[in-house]
Amino acid sequence: MKTNIRKISAGFVRRTILFVVLATSGLWQGCGGDEQDGGDGAEARLSVSPSVLSFAAEGGTQTLVLEADGRWTVESSDDATWVSLSVDRGSSSARIAVTAARYIGTADRHAVLTVKSADGARTETVRVEQSKPQADRPDAAGTANCYMAAPGSILLIEAVCRGNSRTEKVGRWTEAELLWQDEKGLIRTVEYDSALQTILFTTAPKSGNASVGVRDETGRILWSWHIWVTDYDPSAGMYTYAPAAGAQWTFMDRNLGATSAKPGDFGAFGLLYQWGRKDPFTAAGGFSETAPKERPLYDIEGHVLPSMSSLADGYGRLDLSIENPMTFYGTRYATADWSEESDDDRWGGVSFGKSVYDPCPAGWKVPVCDAQGRSPYGFITYDGSTWSESAHGLFCDGGWFPAAGSRENGNGQLHCTGSYAGLWIGTAGTANTDPVFPQLYGQYMMVMWDDHMLRTVKDYRSQGLSVRCVKE
Repeated sequence: MKTNIRKISAGFVRRTILFVVLATSGLWQGCGGDEQDGGDGAEARLSVSPSVLSFAAEGGTQTLVLEADGRWTVESSDDATWVSLSVDRGSSSARIAVTAARYIGTADRHAVLTVKSADGARTETVRVEQSKPQADRPDAAGTANCYMAAPGSILLIEAVCRGNSRTEKVGRWTEAELLWQDEKGLIRTVEYDSALQTILFTTAPKSGNASVGVRDETGRILWSWHIWVTDYDPSAGMYTYAPAAGAQWTFMDRNLGATSAKPGDFGAFGLLYQWGRKDPFTAAGGFSETAPKERPLYDIEGHVLPSMSSLADGYGRLDLSIENPMTFYGTRYATADWSEESDDDRWGGVSFGKSVYDPCPAGWKVPVCDAQGRSPYGFITYDGSTWSESAHGLFCDGGWFPAAGSRENGNGQLHCTGSYAGLWIGTAGTANTDPVFPQLYGQYMMVMWDDHMLRTVKDYRSQGLSVRCVKE
């Protein structure tokens, strides 16, 4: 048996392979004299120190000192696949180097080494302990397609489930990879253990967004997760809309993926999403309606990646969207969707629950209309709003809604940055009255300072728009 641990960081790839010391093999042996006692009838010596070895998650090597009369063996427990031994023998003593591998697990682990005299009369045991990494565990609050990480932190996730599901599994993957980051060096290292299905990240002291995916042995992406590196605490910045009747919605004070909530800062744009998809697309990197600036994307080594608009494709399906999370799919005109098969509940618009494809962090979801069809954005009205030309966005009841623009439904190109914003609603739009093309569209809140453009409308689900998460 073996466990593979790969560490991917700037400039190199390291692989460590550990081999099991079988408990029945008697592989490690030592000898003193031929007699099993001290030569005068005294009991034969057998001692090992220390009796406990404690390792940090980084692993390393520590030494046991063994003193014995006669032959002896060292056996390991069946769970000691992460421990390797090297013996330097003397005439009546030995030094045993015990090496623990790098550990990327979610709980402390231990193994037992047993030293026996050849006749089995004397036995000594050594407990080998290793601590789990000192890392944040965002999935302790629940699994999701987006995990929030603080700048300058260490993050550990279990890459097992699809989105927030506990039953839909990703599948057995063999490799984890940083797919993109929108700030060079934002993700400093990515380590993974394919046997434990865990991924460990270290983030730089800066804010931004990234995506990591896992691949099977053929190289196919099985699933991917958005890593939102931010010092934003949602509980410290949110607001509630509670109409006189029906449901209430408690919103984040910024768009999903935003690195700022400051009016006039394009970091407040956040990310853009196609309706019903879990994977984000970057918004513009500056204010320009006619020629929006694509944010550069980087791999783990800092190399520039192709822009998201250049990867756009005209043919989309759900399985293809999972395997190609950076590909923006154009409109399928038979469905008014990015996919040839539509699902009105992909963001919980029918069930009112959080779906496996929801892009929000644990405890949050895409807003949907209530059972009576009332919009979660009913509070955005002309009477309570002020449009700012200089800051490129809308002030409303103390909230800020930046004009992040969109990605056009046909080709994924950035559009209308600084003059327009659309905030997706998880509820599907009403059906078209044409029986030949009975498409259902996606609903969204259109934010634009015009007497017809501050209202809930519908559009192609292939459009790339902003998401403002609400509490589940």
